[in-house]
Amino acid sequence: MKKKICCLLLVFSSLSLFAAVDYATNFDIIDSGSGYLLRFGGNEFSFSYEAANHSGYSRCVVMGTVYSAMFEALASERLIAGIDTVRYTSSQKIQALVREAKVVEVAPSGILDLEKTLIVNPDCLIAPQGFAVSENVELLSLSGIDLFFFMDWLETHPLGRLEWIKVVGLMIGRFDIACDYFDSVVDSYLEIHSLAKQEILQSPRILVNIPYFGVWYIPGEKNYFAQFIRDANGIMFTPEPGNSLSSSLAMDPEVIVAKASDCDFWLINSSLHKGQGLSSLDFPYRSFFKAFENGLVFNNDKNVKGEGLDFFELGVVRPDLVLRDLYLIFKNRDDADCRFFRRM
Repeated sequence: MKKKICCLLLVFSSLSLFAAVDYATNFDIIDSGSGYLLRFGGNEFSFSYEAANHSGYSRCVVMGTVYSAMFEALASERLIAGIDTVRYTSSQKIQALVREAKVVEVAPSGILDLEKTLIVNPDCLIAPQGFAVSENVELLSLSGIDLFFFMDWLETHPLGRLEWIKVVGLMIGRFDIACDYFDSVVDSYLEIHSLAKQEILQSPRILVNIPYFGVWYIPGEKNYFAQFIRDANGIMFTPEPGNSLSSSLAMDPEVIVAKASDCDFWLINSSLHKGQGLSSLDFPYRSFFKAFENGLVFNNDKNVKGEGLDFFELGVVRPDLVLRDLYLIFKNRDDADCRFFRRM
């Protein structure tokens, strides 16, 4: 395995083919005939076939439960040497590794602790692009630690977010296993999508989220959660139809009340109401919403362990289970057999 290399157009002229990247739009994996070239964020990394499937990075620091979930999905959680904090993880395996001091928290306060990071002697660090390692970046790199700043959060499709597991697999010598895992989840996801199209004959209108400090954030139509709703044969309410945002629209709650009161279902993605009922939705005009009056309000906090929501961990590596929840809710108007969502 080699360190980071420069981008040369000459390299691309000799590449034989692109390895399959089906849904993700922010990375490429290219088969060069002698190994794989991983390209994202303006950087390139090369991996021999041997490294891609038999060896690779073996002491990884991961900054986020999304990435530790990918390691766990590949049965490789013991390759994690450090995590940012155990506070928000719902994984019992990761929690146990931290208790046993086999995994070290390197940013329990939210800021990377350089000393703790160096002590665990990692060979790589995985963090979302934009993670605040600031002046520590150069020091980490000079210490021989390869830095990977992932862009999975920019993907607009749930399967695109999951597909970054191929990058993790390539890095830790589990590439073929990661590809097989991805393909199996895709098959399950598409099967549920097909069922939803066949069995939910009238697409329900869906309201998403709740006001937060006087602002109601509605996902853009290119947001991954909007894709979930479409694939479950629902229609997500948006105050600006036809928008191409992958982020969220910040709206005045009164605008939402005026335009979305007739939505059939109300889905909440929040840990603010863990285990609570409808009475916890304490804001004016709640009774104006048909979904509230009909008791069809669902929160994604059915599985809460500590401060972690399984939805933002397992839900990333098993988007088929998230889609299944929405399919069951839209079809049966209930949370029976749901993994992530509960009826409030």
